[in-house]
Amino acid sequence: FYIWADISELPTPLNDCHAFFNTCLGEKVITVPGLFFDVNPGQRRLKQHSKYNNFVRISFGPCMETIKTGCDSIQRVINAHT
Repeated sequence: FYIWADISELPTPLNDCHAFFNTCLGEKVITVPGLFFDVNPGQRRLKQHSKYNNFVRISFGPCMETIKTGCDSIQRVINAHT
């Protein structure tokens, strides 16, 4: 139902989970920043110490047409930064 994507080899700024999220949002695609899954009881780890800063979660639960549209949008985001 989900893809856990390693974005560490994408060009800057896309290799940061929040920047990737915000840039994709401009294409009307929602990803979930990996940092949201870095659970540290009591308080969140600082961004620079998180091992999930270079990951995003993408759902493949919608219908195939929606998935294709989302993938095309993500490809446009990546192409604009390469």
